Amino acid sequence: MSVVYVISETGGMGKTAFVTSLASFLKEQGHRVSVSKPITSSPEDPDPLIFSDLLNLEVGRSPLTTVIEAVGEVDRLTTEGGVAVIEGSSSLKLTEHMRFVEETDANVILVTDQMLGPETLEFATSFGDNFYGLVVNNETHYGHTEVEKSLIPALDSASIELLGTLPEIRALLSLTVQQIVDGLGGRLTEDQLDASHLVESYMVGGFGMDPGQYAFSTRVNKAVIVRGDRPDVQMSALSTSLACFILTRGMEPIEYVQYEASEEGVPIIVVEMDTLEVMDAIGDLQRNARFDHPKKLLQYRNSMKENIDLEDLLAGLL
Repeated sequence: MSVVYVISETGGMGKTAFVTSLASFLKEQGHRVSVSKPITSSPEDPDPLIFSDLLNLEVGRSPLTTVIEAVGEVDRLTTEGGVAVIEGSSSLKLTEHMRFVEETDANVILVTDQMLGPETLEFATSFGDNFYGLVVNNETHYGHTEVEKSLIPALDSASIELLGTLPEIRALLSLTVQQIVDGLGGRLTEDQLDASHLVESYMVGGFGMDPGQYAFSTRVNKAVIVRGDRPDVQMSALSTSLACFILTRGMEPIEYVQYEASEEGVPIIVVEMDTLEVMDAIGDLQRNARFDHPKKLLQYRNSMKENIDLEDLLAGLL
C-alpha cells in the first residue's frame, strides 16, 4: 500500500492538474491506482468528477466531513494494495493535514507557485520525514532567474527537495466552446457542431490595413469576436485556425458565412452583448477555468515529462 498526499497552502496552485497527471502516469506503468479528494470545500466541488472523466479510475467517495472519515476512505481504497493519490483540500488546517498524514503514513507533495515565502518552508517542514518534495507550478516566462537565485537556495537551506518547476501553460486557462456559450448566455446557430474544443486565445475583428488572413493567422484555436453584420471579417477569419465565432449584438450570420463555417466545423455563437461586454465577461469566466479537458491533461503530462525526473519520482513513491 502506498499513499501520496498532494497539498497546497491555498487554492489555485494546480493540485488537481498534478494529481490527475500523476495518477495517469502510475496507471500507464500498470499500477493499481485510485484517486480521491475526500474532503472538499464545497459539495459542488467538481474535482472528483474531473478525476472520473479524465482517468477512468476508481474515485473515492466525497465529500466527507472529517479527517477520520477521510482516513477510513483511504484504508478502503488501499485494501487490495496499489497506490492511492489523494488531493488534500486547501480548506483544511495544517493540523488536520498533519493528522491525516500521521494516520495514513502518506508521502506528502506540496504544490506551490514560484512566489515562495518563509511560511511555505515552515508549512513543508511540518510533515517531517513524510515530506517527499515540492513542485513549483506556473513558472512565468521570465521567472527562471528568480527560481535559480532565490527559490532553490531557500529550499536547499531548509533541506527541502525540489521535484521540478513547471512553466505556465496557457491552455490550462482555456474554456470550451460550450462553456463560453453557457457563460455568455449565448446560443449556437448549429447544435450539431462539436462544442467541446478548447478556445486558447481571442481576437476582435475590425478594420486594419493588412489583409484579414494575415492578422488572424497570428493565433490558433481562437475565438473571433465580431459583429454579426461583418461577413467580410468573418470570411477572412475562416481561412485560419479557428475554434469558434462570437457574433455580438444578437446578429445572425448571413447564409453564406453559416454554410462555410458549417463546412469547416466552426461553431458560431450569437450573443446579445457588444464586443466590450463580451471581453469583460470572458475575463471573468477564465478565472473559473478548470482542469477538465483531455487536451489539458495531455499538455500538463508533457510538461511534467520535460521538467520532472518522472522515473525517479514514481520509484520513490512506491
